[in-house]
Amino acid sequence: MNSESEYKQYLIDLLNNRILGWIDGDTESNDLKTVDIVNHTLKIAIEIKDDKIYKALVVGPEQRFAEQVNNLEQKSSQFKKDARDANQKFRNYASYKTVLILRTEIVARPQTIEYIMGGLYRFVKIGGELVRTYNKDPHLSTSSTTEIGAYIFTDTNHYYFYENPNRNVDRIITLDELNTIIHLDIKNLY
Repeated sequence: MNSESEYKQYLIDLLNNRILGWIDGDTESNDLKTVDIVNHTLKIAIEIKDDKIYKALVVGPEQRFAEQVNNLEQKSSQFKKDARDANQKFRNYASYKTVLILRTEIVARPQTIEYIMGGLYRFVKIGGELVRTYNKDPHLSTSSTTEIGAYIFTDTNHYYFYENPNRNVDRIITLDELNTIIHLDIKNLY
């Protein structure tokens, strides 16, 4: 997987080939936290976050799967942190449609992605048995993500769209809009 800065430049070039006006938000001079990519004419802001927890193993699929399972809790916690950081940046772009792109080397089914994004179930030991609590550690159901219109989860080969159910109305960007603008064959997570 290429670096976040290389991916950002690739995406800016790709977007400008379709519609002009996309810039590196980090180059804008102001004292506010800025997003990675922005188009002020279209009023769309994009933040990119790289997976710092999971790194693909070069060995067989059994070990790769074990590595993924062992890191789900860490991955879920990282997602929570990334979403909160992006949410704070998006606050500086009032009335912009917003997208958080989460890049990872995890090769997973969409249901696994949704499980990670939705927060993991917690378990407690009662009388020697593990019992699932019904309280998740939620990431998408809190007010800390209302500025994120949609998520794109990518493993470098596939792009999955997840509409944030708790976003503010002015942040909404649809899958059709994204596919028209970006042209990356983004699929709905569901």
